[in-house]
Amino acid sequence: MILHKTILQLVFIFCCISCKTSYPTQQPVQGYIISNVTVIDAVNPVRGPVDVWIVDDQINTIAEQIDNGARRIDATGQYLIPGLWDFHVHLTFERDLEDRIFDLFLMNGITSVRDTGGKMHLVQPMKELAASDPDRYPRVKIAGPLLDGLPRVYDGSSAGRPDISQGLGSVAAVNQKVDELVEQGVDLLKAYEMLSPEQYKALLARAKMHGLKVTGHIPLSMTVDQAASEGLASIEHMRNLEMSMSEHRDEYLAERQGLLKAKKDTSGYALRSYMHKTYRVPSVKSISETHKQDVLESLRANHTWQVPTLALVLSGRLKVFGDLEWRKTFDYLPAEMEVAWIKYAEEIIESTSGSPDPAYMDWAADMIREFEDHDIGVVAGTDCPIFFLTPGFSLHRELETLVDHGKLTNQEALYAATVRPAAYFDMQDQIGTVEAGKIADLILLQKNPLDDISHTSSINAVIKNGVMYDHAALSKMKADLKAN
Repeated sequence: MILHKTILQLVFIFCCISCKTSYPTQQPVQGYIISNVTVIDAVNPVRGPVDVWIVDDQINTIAEQIDNGARRIDATGQYLIPGLWDFHVHLTFERDLEDRIFDLFLMNGITSVRDTGGKMHLVQPMKELAASDPDRYPRVKIAGPLLDGLPRVYDGSSAGRPDISQGLGSVAAVNQKVDELVEQGVDLLKAYEMLSPEQYKALLARAKMHGLKVTGHIPLSMTVDQAASEGLASIEHMRNLEMSMSEHRDEYLAERQGLLKAKKDTSGYALRSYMHKTYRVPSVKSISETHKQDVLESLRANHTWQVPTLALVLSGRLKVFGDLEWRKTFDYLPAEMEVAWIKYAEEIIESTSGSPDPAYMDWAADMIREFEDHDIGVVAGTDCPIFFLTPGFSLHRELETLVDHGKLTNQEALYAATVRPAAYFDMQDQIGTVEAGKIADLILLQKNPLDDISHTSSINAVIKNGVMYDHAALSKMKADLKAN
């Protein structure tokens, strides 16, 4: 009898356990849903209105309707695009900006940046800070110092020429410096204009050995064809391309090589400036169609992309320094820097006599369409904060310039600031488009950027690593910057 009772008790307990495990406690649904939004990226068809479910740091699902109990954020009439890149920045060029530059990027929807020149003891801490809080700071890729020959250009001799380069006197010095930078954790390398052909080739070979890409300027001692054929991944500002397109290219190259040898003990900045002034405009006025096509084919064949920084290149025509509307962006700078920028802008306006020679700027603007038509990737970068380019805001200005003056379509410009930068760092499976499984670096816009690329600045919210900074949070960020 006792045994029978014990068996019944055990059966009862087992049934209770079974019942409990069969009916688990309801857990709250994670994440949030951006509902009734139109999704736009530069690859996929426009989708919407749809619901986008974000869980933790990822886009979990995109569907016409998601009704799973997660918190909903109504985005009716709004547009969701990928976070933007500024592919050419200098995080430490203006030291007084360091404590606010990430906020300037974030409030403008810049969720990733590529620093293209700074000493490691300055840029490495910035990269580490960004990595320490990916929900709050943009993704940062660094090149370390400009790798230059001797005499070097950015040698710290003036405020306009800060010490952001490393002068290298031999091939052995190049190899040693590359190894050192790799050990310190750079994401790419940057070659500069005073390198000899031997040093340049050694740099590219050493970088390839380490699996790193190299960007930079074409050395003054080489042609574009020679530089690209070594595996140069990208060229900044289209610098020195025009000399290789001139019908006098061989003559100009020989003269430049002679000047580099004869004046090796003078200022690197002065020597470079003299050669640009001497050869730039004559080159664009003597473009050979044959040489131009040779250069374009070399860039295409070697997958050498272009980061034209077109707004900067066309600054003599666009005169950003005199644009009162643009000066409103200076409100977000430190007070002393704002005053200094305005004072410098007024000095430039007063000292400018006549218009600059339009030949180079005509050529530069025309080249953007040529690059795209020849399947040479254009990537959006600005060179901020150089020459009045307020970080964050400058990327939107660059996109407008690429469309208005470079004749890119709105979709091509968006591609240049999202898809192509991600592909450069082999991150196309993580960011760059709005798709399930990708990192939730996104921007919620009030207006459609495919109608007008300037609408990329109609920002209602920014999502970084899944964390949403809504309109109120962004407004507070702007107010705090203005107050300090």
